[in-house]
Amino acid sequence: YMEVSNATRDGLKETALAVARTMADMRQVMRGLEAPPQQPIIQPLAQAITRRNDLLYAIVTDMQGIRYSHPDSSIIGK
Repeated sequence: YMEVSNATRDGLKETALAVARTMADMRQVMRGLEAPPQQPIIQPLAQAITRRNDLLYAIVTDMQGIRYSHPDSSIIGK
């Protein structure tokens, strides 16, 4: 049981890192990070990626930690 649990956790980590790296390299994300966080650029993309990859959520922040996407859209920009 413990080996399966660790393997599952490792697989989830790898998936999360792969999605994060892919999103970080996307031109649309790079352009979106140059715009104000409330612009509907990154949030719709993050929602689509969340659905397509069967994720719980995908949060995008800038280097200062400002959210550009979040499941709770009221905290985008914070």
